[in-house]
Amino acid sequence: MLPPFRPLSSSIDLQGAFAQLSKRGFAGHHLDETLRQLTATTSRILNIERVSLWGLSAQGENLECINLYELSRDRHIPCAVTIESS
Repeated sequence: MLPPFRPLSSSIDLQGAFAQLSKRGFAGHHLDETLRQLTATTSRILNIERVSLWGLSAQGENLECINLYELSRDRHIPCAVTIESS
């Protein structure tokens, strides 16, 4: 269970949040779990409803959603979005 959301009140809070994220570390985690942690933490730190990560397809021609997190429901949503190059 995550702690209740508290809006950041200053840049000092933001620095502290990033320090916590960096202390947690990601060594030993699978890439998928690391990306899930990054999107969820970024959403909470910046108080943004949805945070997503995008990457290029293997062929480098399309943009694909890799991970999508929704803050209000504290959940990761399946990403099935691809933006094709024209």
